[in-house]
Amino acid sequence: MRLSNLVTKEVEDILAKLNLSDEETEVFMLLTKGKSAIYIADKLAMSDRTVYRIKRRINQKMERM
Repeated sequence: MRLSNLVTKEVEDILAKLNLSDEETEVFMLLTKGKSAIYIADKLAMSDRTVYRIKRRINQKMERM
């Protein structure tokens, strides 16, 4: 099995456990691809502050896992 398939499976498992909103999922997926907050903000047409706020929510959910 290729590493990219393993990473995808791991990401899917984490997403299932985190119960993220659609917006959080979009940001999470871009973060897992190594994209910056500024890139994500531009790509999703939101402010970088919004991306940082979403990242904080995702981190809080991950800490509760």
